[in-house]
Amino acid sequence: MATRALALADRACILETGEVVAHGDAADLARDPEIKAAYLGS
Repeated sequence: MATRALALADRACILETGEVVAHGDAADLARDPEIKAAYLGS
């Protein structure tokens, strides 16, 4: 679901326990290896 949301969005924020841990261009976040491992399950 999160991967699909990033594919549709221009910009995104990733929250962890209510705090922003990453934000920016959705495509960049989707390609980031640390984001993928921690939040997207890849």
